[in-house]
Amino acid sequence: MELQVIDDNLNELAKDIEELEGKNDAHLFMENLLQQQEKLIEKRKKLVPSGNVCHIHQGNGPYTVSNVPGCWFFKIPHKDGNEKNVGNPLAKSFATKIADGTLRAHESTAAKWLLEWSKMLSYWENNEKRIKSQMAVQIKDDGTAIILPRVVVSGTVTRRAVEPTWLTASNAQ
Repeated sequence: MELQVIDDNLNELAKDIEELEGKNDAHLFMENLLQQQEKLIEKRKKLVPSGNVCHIHQGNGPYTVSNVPGCWFFKIPHKDGNEKNVGNPLAKSFATKIADGTLRAHESTAAKWLLEWSKMLSYWENNEKRIKSQMAVQIKDDGTAIILPRVVVSGTVTRRAVEPTWLTASNAQ
């Protein structure tokens, strides 16, 4: 039970530290939070058996690789079970985990930036072909252009207007 309380406190501290990370005037408060985190990690070390254990991580691992000394690797859970390997943690199946903060970067601002951009770019990656197939027509010499949607006025089955990218409403009556 005490271990769970320590883990919960570590999670809260990690969130607080992450919020203060970019603020210039929060140096002393950040230092205090980091000291609290160190104390909790020390308490956790005493409760968890020693050996090949990461005292912060609460999941599957750590694993060591013989030709990479001094590094620990942690397995990200696969949606179909722990025995399967994850191909890309930035894939679509992990988007909800990234959005709700379950899968996040701990201390690296570059990794946080990568996760944010991954979310923002996923729309454009998924719709790239449809958007690039649109017909753009230049209407002025200053570079102003418009997109002419290619609408099929009557689709085959429903006989409603069809357009793959921009049309969201269909023949409302």
